[in-house]
Amino acid sequence: MTKRSNHRDRINGLDQARDRSAAKAAHTTVADEIAILEKLLAEKRAANQNASQLSENGIAETDGVLQPTEDAMYSWISPNPYQHYNRFKVWFRDLEGERKSKSFATVAEAEDWITDSQRLLVTDGRPIVNVVTAYLASLSDRKPSTLTTLRYRLMSVIGGRERVPIETFPWKQAWADHVAKQSRASQTGILGALRGLVVYAGLRGTPLGGLAVTGIRREGKEQLHIDEARRFVATALMAADSLALAAVTMAVTGCRPGEVLALRARDVDDGGAILHVYGTKTRAAKRSIPVDPAFQPVLLGVATGKAPDSLLFEFEPERVRPHQDEGKAKRDALSRRVRSLCAKAQVRRVVPHSLRGLNATLRLTGGATDDSITRALGHVDISTTRRSYFAPGAAELTEGRRAFGRLLPSADASCGNSGTSGKFPRSGSR
Repeated sequence: MTKRSNHRDRINGLDQARDRSAAKAAHTTVADEIAILEKLLAEKRAANQNASQLSENGIAETDGVLQPTEDAMYSWISPNPYQHYNRFKVWFRDLEGERKSKSFATVAEAEDWITDSQRLLVTDGRPIVNVVTAYLASLSDRKPSTLTTLRYRLMSVIGGRERVPIETFPWKQAWADHVAKQSRASQTGILGALRGLVVYAGLRGTPLGGLAVTGIRREGKEQLHIDEARRFVATALMAADSLALAAVTMAVTGCRPGEVLALRARDVDDGGAILHVYGTKTRAAKRSIPVDPAFQPVLLGVATGKAPDSLLFEFEPERVRPHQDEGKAKRDALSRRVRSLCAKAQVRRVVPHSLRGLNATLRLTGGATDDSITRALGHVDISTTRRSYFAPGAAELTEGRRAFGRLLPSADASCGNSGTSGKFPRSGSR
């Protein structure tokens, strides 16, 4: 019994010693862990403070606005976390006003996030929609149609973010969301509108520096072939309504849609041989255009009997959108009429501006000089005409025709060039 008792006492002693050692080790481990956590938290606070200072310096020295690609920004952050089961949540609102939350494992992590996110809290600034409204109001010297286009371009970028301050607006993200997938021409126009807005708002640096126009550049509008154009003109002359005759005038003279719809009866001069155009798009838009002899009787017939200041092509547009100016409504009506004439003539569908390009191509292939083509279309230089108005291959066709008659004296007749003057008025002929 004694041996067994001694043996049991030794075992109990060992167990107690082991327990005391384990407790001491556990106590040491918890203390060490607390010290380590406190050290990490201190380092994190210091790092956040340094990062905030660097961010502010970077803004002051470079862009002048907070860059939205680096961190999300907030319009409100709850000052205290609350416990949700075994997690801790912090409520906040983003710049669009949407209420959201973040979840953390400990209350210390939640409080650290609240402290760190104060640098991203936006409590003042000008809502971008208010700046856009003020900017457009400042352009009192612009045409109503120009202001409508500017508003459309600007609102296409800020859609859904109207209340976001312009000082913190996420330009790159908004561009990627709404603009990047549009055509290159649309992107170019929108970027130009944004630059004007940024200058007006007085933002420092280059807040639009990260925006880039992408995509393939598309030049000019698709044009009718010569035989298609003849069918189109014949169909329009047979219809003889104001919009149909306006479309033929564009093809014969090269006027812009707005120019042809603004013509007055007095602008038909010298028995229909001259058409005076008072355009405003460029400094060369005001011009006098010689009219093809085959079209002079038609043009003179339209002007006859009208008061000098009466519109040459009078009509009332059937559709007028709310807040749409009369000029835009009339141009839309012309576009619809051109489409209907294309369908009736059984040719490819084109837009009114395509008829202006057709005139430029006919002038080139007819042997007109670069200077005369530029002046007829109201351009400042020939580069615009060549880039956007000549049909593909028009220059090669013109050069090729110069070889006709060198080997076959009857080449012109065999190519069917004789006897066509009555079928289509050739604006480029001399």
